[in-house]
Amino acid sequence: MNKTHLTLKDRETIESMLFTNSKLNEIALAVNKNPRTISREIRRNLNITPKLHRLTKTDLKPYKKVGCKKLQNFPYCCNGCKVKMNCQRTRLYYCAKEANETYKKRLKGSRSHIQLSQAELERIDDLLLSGLSRGMSPYGVYASYPEFFPCSVKSIYKYLDSGLLKSKSYLLRKKPTMKKRKIAENIDDKGKAALLQGRKIDDYFKFIAENNIICPVQMDTVIGRKSTNSCLLTIHFVAFHFMLIFHLKEKSSGAVVEVFNFLEDELGLELFKKIFPAILTDRGAEFFDPLGIEFSHRTGEQRTKVFYCDAYVSNQKAQIESNHRLLRYIAPKGTNFDPLDDLDCKKIYENIASYPRRELGGLTPFDMMAATYPEVIQKLKIKKVDRRAINLTPSLLASK
Repeated sequence: MNKTHLTLKDRETIESMLFTNSKLNEIALAVNKNPRTISREIRRNLNITPKLHRLTKTDLKPYKKVGCKKLQNFPYCCNGCKVKMNCQRTRLYYCAKEANETYKKRLKGSRSHIQLSQAELERIDDLLLSGLSRGMSPYGVYASYPEFFPCSVKSIYKYLDSGLLKSKSYLLRKKPTMKKRKIAENIDDKGKAALLQGRKIDDYFKFIAENNIICPVQMDTVIGRKSTNSCLLTIHFVAFHFMLIFHLKEKSSGAVVEVFNFLEDELGLELFKKIFPAILTDRGAEFFDPLGIEFSHRTGEQRTKVFYCDAYVSNQKAQIESNHRLLRYIAPKGTNFDPLDDLDCKKIYENIASYPRRELGGLTPFDMMAATYPEVIQKLKIKKVDRRAINLTPSLLASK
């Protein structure tokens, strides 16, 4: 016997076999169900004619007392009765369509209420309030405390939207929105034409396919207050969702090259070449010294390959743009980056790297990077932030 619910087709089979006075075991065999299931299905879905009023257990009591055996025992209804046309008693029928509609309402009602105790709901609420106040999303809180959540992430969002928790949905950082797309002409700067040869987006895809590159790198800058010269350089390892952040005192190509020279000195040339097989960035002026980035300042050996997105098409490096949202939680637009240093930047990307991601199955970017390139974590002295101490709010840099 299968363990699925009765379908409309099953109920129509029951109804037609009741009209032919089939036995209970025969009906059960026809729909592949237990005889008790068939008996219960008939009794709970009886109709009284002519108004088709749904009967409750209380309503059925008078009919159970009457002398008609069809209402006291199987088949419990008058479907197959040969004398029903001349019967003066109120007749009871089993109707497949009516029974199926009742089943749907009963199923929906049984699954609409919360399957949690009050204590469990309060515990979830306390954890959410704590996590949301530290800039985490409901999924981030769930992934950090999986042992305390007896429900799914989807249920948590449902409880938030229905107002069952003290934490409200408007406390979430981002609701689904759609912005009007910017349409701009894709025109190359004539002064950059020579440097772009062999470094355009088509060349990038061809290069990573030919060299079987699994984890390319994306690069960008994040600006702060417009009246200042400093900015943040972000280097994003796409496959791991892991992002390094460095403070640039000025937004210039020389400052960007200095960062890569520093990384080569710290990691060593061979490891540098291993983790930076290809770098994709935009056409900002600070990135237009590709030779300085590509070649070692010590040996002159090529250490990486730089490629550029099409003009005004930032979604070609969408992964780093998406990760910038977490950075903006800590450093919103208009933040003054002048007081920051590389230690502050390290504090920022350690918190972001320790934040569990849905795309990684609840793991963190730190976990992925440490499992693949443990020497990078060791040489750059990157530490994982405890899940109970993760802070993705401006208060992380409150002292600055």
